[in-house]
Amino acid sequence: MHSHAARLQPDAGLAGCAHAGRSRRYGLGHTVQGRASGTPDIRGSAPETLCAAARAVGARRRPAALTAEQREAYIKEATESHLPAADRPAPDRHGVIHMPSQQCTAYTKTGAACKRRTLRGHHCRDHMRILQRLAIAPASNPAAGHSLYLAKYKGAKPIRIGEDIVPYTGDWVPLVPGSDDHGGQYFLEIYKKLGVDAARTNTALGRWANDPKGFKDAQGRSRRANAQLRIDKKRRQGKLTACRTIQPGDEIFVSYTDDYWRPYGGALAAILVSTLRSEAKSDLLGELRAAALVDPAYQAVLTSADLGSLVQREGLLYDGDRVIVPMTRGYAPDC
Repeated sequence: MHSHAARLQPDAGLAGCAHAGRSRRYGLGHTVQGRASGTPDIRGSAPETLCAAARAVGARRRPAALTAEQREAYIKEATESHLPAADRPAPDRHGVIHMPSQQCTAYTKTGAACKRRTLRGHHCRDHMRILQRLAIAPASNPAAGHSLYLAKYKGAKPIRIGEDIVPYTGDWVPLVPGSDDHGGQYFLEIYKKLGVDAARTNTALGRWANDPKGFKDAQGRSRRANAQLRIDKKRRQGKLTACRTIQPGDEIFVSYTDDYWRPYGGALAAILVSTLRSEAKSDLLGELRAAALVDPAYQAVLTSADLGSLVQREGLLYDGDRVIVPMTRGYAPDC
């Protein structure tokens, strides 16, 4: 009897009933009540039968159903910007705030709540594709990690020029003009004194769109932006809008302009990005050096006798293992 109990799976309530039933047929049912010599007594606060014990363990392992309040909160976290929560986790060294997984907020075709969980936004992979027409997948340039795509499935339609794609949401953060002590790679300036930080992984999917720099198509040509990041001042957040027709399966790219990255660079008008992998370094670093040569602010710091915590290597500035990217005033987005 002990061996049967040890082999029960946590959520195998029916299997537990089958084991208990066999025990009773063979005259061992009394052992479930713990009356046989040498068996533990599970009466009292413990379940009275092996079936009940199996069901109780399975219930403890299954997550509780999503309440209406939780569903509303998850949707709001992804679709609306607001002040940072007091218990928001700290960002990692790349500026990403990893939020715990949460249950998908969508419903299935039968009207039941989706039981799948997600680490990105408020929809699971399938409902992200069905309801938002989007997908998150490895980027075509491995150095970029993951990218935002227009989902490809039977009946999928392209996104036309001028069509909104997805919001760009996050936590509101006050900006101090001229200061270099704020900002990160997910900051978007709304006003001169207000930015939105999309560092949380459960914000809207707009945070996953990459800049086309360093990306090549199948013929080796440089990729161009097919979306623009626009400011929604009424909601104090951003949104991605198509500036080219985007076909199902296409990677979505946004040009990061000076205005977009202003809070992250201050006088340098620069951004800090993750270490570039070796396979993408050669072309992209060459482009960065060329941009640095025509950026007066970048050159002023590069030739300065006091670089502070920065290090100059081969015509570029580094902050630890991250390269500071020059963004010249002459740079214009692709769209």
